[in-house]
Amino acid sequence: MKIYNFTKVAAVAALLSFTACENSLLEQEPVDLITNDRAIEEVDDLDGAILGAYSSAQVTNFYGNLLLNSIALMSDEGDHTGTFPTNQEMDVNNVLAANVTMRNIWNQGFKVVFNANSVIAGAEELEEAEATEIAPYIAEAKALRALGLWHLSNLWGDIPYPETTSLEELGTISRTPRAEVLTKIIADLEAARADLPATYDDEEADRTRFTQVTVDAFLARAYLYVGKYAEAAAKATAVINSGSYSLTADYASAFADGSTETIMEVYYDVSDANQLAFHLLPADLGGRFEYGPSADLIAALDAEAGDARKAMYLEHPKIANTYYINKYNDIAQGTDRPKVFRLAEMYLIAAEAIAQNSNVNDQAVTMLNAVRTRAGLAAKTTADYANKTAFLSAVEQERFKELAFEGHRMFDLVRTGRVDAVMSAHNPAGWANTDIVWPIPQQDKDLNPNLGQNDGY
Repeated sequence: MKIYNFTKVAAVAALLSFTACENSLLEQEPVDLITNDRAIEEVDDLDGAILGAYSSAQVTNFYGNLLLNSIALMSDEGDHTGTFPTNQEMDVNNVLAANVTMRNIWNQGFKVVFNANSVIAGAEELEEAEATEIAPYIAEAKALRALGLWHLSNLWGDIPYPETTSLEELGTISRTPRAEVLTKIIADLEAARADLPATYDDEEADRTRFTQVTVDAFLARAYLYVGKYAEAAAKATAVINSGSYSLTADYASAFADGSTETIMEVYYDVSDANQLAFHLLPADLGGRFEYGPSADLIAALDAEAGDARKAMYLEHPKIANTYYINKYNDIAQGTDRPKVFRLAEMYLIAAEAIAQNSNVNDQAVTMLNAVRTRAGLAAKTTADYANKTAFLSAVEQERFKELAFEGHRMFDLVRTGRVDAVMSAHNPAGWANTDIVWPIPQQDKDLNPNLGQNDGY
């Protein structure tokens, strides 16, 4: 058994996962829930259990399709090019509380969180186990829980922060302010890091499970979001200097399985496929073309001649002036592995954080140039930027082009305070500031009134 192949641990994973059901995880017990005392009976069960928890992030409702593509639709990087009305709501920033696609992401995010909490609870209940034996699994589960909560808090703002597997408590849980959720995420990551391994026995597992360096990458991102710029710069630079990763020679190669710049990716293989390519590619290539790049993204990629990242967006064979996304393109087997963290993001975080903390300097520009030159663009000098605002605008533009359809753009606009200016231009007829988050799913709100509702819905 390869440690990174999550589908091969079904005996334990099935005990910690849930079937697609009509009722939310935060409402009532799923029909196939098995309690921890049956799922985790000894230390040897923990490895299978944590892999089972990872597997809940692989499904179509999360990294397997909906998460990354829905984030793109709510921002200015993606367009709805298909037929699902729930996706159309996201594209025009008019998401209804009854939107099923949105609710599926909500439910799956909390399944990731619940399954991580199940590992933590199961490990802590192993009375005969040594603390040093269970600590790595608890740390890994906390990091995975943080990842699920990261996406949930960015998409919905104030959210429940469950640290329990008690279904009674989950059924009445209230929301925690987003700022507090981010603080808790950072605290969990900081605490977990010391108990995580530097590497795993299987080299490929290093890129599909949390390690110390992976947590450093997560912390770099989280520190940036909360304005801890010195800390963000330090963590991003540490990952860059770790020697574990390097930028690929060309942009397209960055998305190959286990590429040299992959810090963490979601595992898929022929027996455990995703639907990313199917929803992105046109019918001529066997897809349904549900999502496409926006005209704004294409214009950004065309702004400087020779930008190699444009090659990820190809002209539609039958629709003039229309492009499709080729970043995930294994439609035959569905084995594309979306990147959770990759080295290019660390360079961009370092560039932004250094400038925010110390003003524009040669170090910040060098970090930005690493991404620009890999994309085939000319290197810049510090003198090319009139001030910090001009440099930060350049970083924002590079993030737009470099990280498109990887789950960043909308959150970048929100955290930098640029969302109203950008989205009002992109969607003048439909944009309202309350669209920075989605509504709490109506069915969940009805079953648990303590959830409340976001403004504007």
